[in-house]
Amino acid sequence: MPNLAFYDCNCMIGTRQWRHRCQPATLADFRADFDYYDIQAALVYHAAAREYSPDYGNRLLLREIGDDPRLLPQWVVLPAHTGEMAPAEELVAEMLGLGVRAARLFPRAHQTGLSPEACGDLFAALEAKHIPLFIDAAELELTAAYEVARRHPELPVVLCGVYWDKDRQLFPLLERAPNLHLDTWAYQNHRAYEVFVRHFGSERLLFGTNLPHRSPGAARMMTCYEDLSEQDRRHIAGENLLRLL
Repeated sequence: MPNLAFYDCNCMIGTRQWRHRCQPATLADFRADFDYYDIQAALVYHAAAREYSPDYGNRLLLREIGDDPRLLPQWVVLPAHTGEMAPAEELVAEMLGLGVRAARLFPRAHQTGLSPEACGDLFAALEAKHIPLFIDAAELELTAAYEVARRHPELPVVLCGVYWDKDRQLFPLLERAPNLHLDTWAYQNHRAYEVFVRHFGSERLLFGTNLPHRSPGAARMMTCYEDLSEQDRRHIAGENLLRLL
């Protein structure tokens, strides 16, 4: 087994509304989990940016993680129409200036939708700088993610938490939208990675844990023990995320 470098693309930190007592809470808890599961670094967003205010949570995220090289910041974004965030090009320029290379959207929880009228300017600004956009599959229909990817072909769209039983819906969309990617924490069918790689290659699967809600063990095990080439394993474990960032 190669010495894989794991980079988690899906991790939420910070105080949240509800927490099971066994879930990690402090940054020290997360670092301990990273050590236990041999995860080199994680792309992280803040619970306050999802549950309270995206702008406040994004800035709190930067204060809390500081210059920790194991914690890579991701901002939760909104369209600018209500004045809660800066206009799209200004927002993206600030993100890049602060070293934020990834965005996350909650179209259902934050009631933004995905229409061109509401989000077109935001998606175009992210696309212009090739900033990957992460969206939880529970927040939209798969066809809606496809429409975003189709309208913005240079925008990497990463669907998080897609379950293995969606393949019959998902595969036709992946065939038509090469900028559509998946994270792995829920994609745990028997030999699922092998089937995916056979159809689409390994460059569109990103190791993700969904910490603090899930244990990293299953996603890590799938990457290590599926019947894949060593290069495919390296792609999934971390190289794909680093390339997108």
